[in-house]
Amino acid sequence: MTSPLPYDNQRILRLAGTRQAKPEITYTDQVLYKVIYGSSFVEEQDGCKDLTEQVPLMRYRRRLNTQTDAIRLQLIYQTLHQRFGAITPYSQRLKLIQDNRYKDKTGALCTYVTGMVTDFEPVAGRIGRICMISPTISPIAANTTTDPIDSHLWLMADQLDIENDYTNPEDTTNGLRHPDTPITGDIRIGDMLTVAARINAYTDSHGRRRLGVGEWTPLCRSLLYVYEDADQRLTVRFVPRHLMKHLRIIRFQPDGTPQWANPHMLIRETERWHRKYPDATSQLKLTHDVKA
Repeated sequence: MTSPLPYDNQRILRLAGTRQAKPEITYTDQVLYKVIYGSSFVEEQDGCKDLTEQVPLMRYRRRLNTQTDAIRLQLIYQTLHQRFGAITPYSQRLKLIQDNRYKDKTGALCTYVTGMVTDFEPVAGRIGRICMISPTISPIAANTTTDPIDSHLWLMADQLDIENDYTNPEDTTNGLRHPDTPITGDIRIGDMLTVAARINAYTDSHGRRRLGVGEWTPLCRSLLYVYEDADQRLTVRFVPRHLMKHLRIIRFQPDGTPQWANPHMLIRETERWHRKYPDATSQLKLTHDVKA
């Protein structure tokens, strides 16, 4: 009969048979990015990002498939211009009259404009204009490869025109909406919106002559994001429209009649969602790659 081992010996045997826990390793955002992509990045400071460099689509490692996902993404896009938009030289707009314009059926100079709807401005109790950040322009509706011409531009509410056709008569690739077909659906904060618009010259608040857009007609819109799969492949995806229930700026009736939202109610709704999901934008960081 064997006698039990002393307590200290029993403890040594238990420790010997216990698998040692692996050390927990944590990476900073910078180190993790370096490991995955092979390059470093620098965080942008508020008010210092030039949104003319590229369209700032958010990147996710999962698919967005709930109404909450849609709202949080809308809130992120809604804050981009306010937090990161930098002043752009007014000469940037000269691209509007270079190789990116065409003549509509009346002979007026027009262009296709695509940008992210992020803001609006009330005028006399109504929405007076809506803001598009990182607007790109092209003489072809399906072309989305051009660089932004400015950090933002405004579409005037009173210049929304659904009666006239501002599309390029020679653009055989557009097919987005037949001019005789009424516009339907809605435009919401965060949407990537494409419009056909006339080019307009105006005087800014500093007395400088600038180029912008005048009469405009919406063609298509989607809430977009970049999906990164397990192999780090990137795909631009859109949030299914049936998940888009909130933050509506304008709705088109079945006959194409536009119905603008009440700006004060829209402001209150935006503030309510920011209170409910404060982390959606509090940890928002814009970055750019740094060459080694």
